[in-house]
Amino acid sequence: MRRQLVSKPTPQLAEPKTRASTRAVPAPAGVLAEIARHLQEHGPGPQGVLLHDGARFTRDNAFNWRWRRTQAASGLNRGPFRYHWLRHAFASALISAGCSVKAVADAMGHQSPSITLSTYASLWPGDEDRIRSAIAAAWADDGGFGLADTPHPGSTLPGRPREAYAPGVHPV
Repeated sequence: MRRQLVSKPTPQLAEPKTRASTRAVPAPAGVLAEIARHLQEHGPGPQGVLLHDGARFTRDNAFNWRWRRTQAASGLNRGPFRYHWLRHAFASALISAGCSVKAVADAMGHQSPSITLSTYASLWPGDEDRIRSAIAAAWADDGGFGLADTPHPGSTLPGRPREAYAPGVHPV
């Protein structure tokens, strides 16, 4: 992404908000084919934009009207589903696929991964089992004290009978 449409006071192309916003967003072949089909059917707009009103940039109210019509044609209830939410759906899909914070930040054009975390941290899966496994591996050679496989609430690690623990070590 090298340019963005700024609608006020009059629609025009401008530099993105931040240096990080200038980026290449990887797109699968199916998305690229759909963009090519759209361009073949509608042609490019002024300065090569995809969504346009013939020789003019699409104004906000015209875009919103088309967006509501698209929602209705798709069977969605009219109203609360905002176009901007597709951006959040994109981020959510990347996170669900296991992309790192940095990769999501780069794809979203965030200036810093901290912006990505402050917005989407709740979408990353918890790491409790991974933490337990890491500590178990680090303590694997624990001098026979039995710390490596001490059961934890909710843990997937196998338990041992109470008498199998070293003196002073009790299962949680």
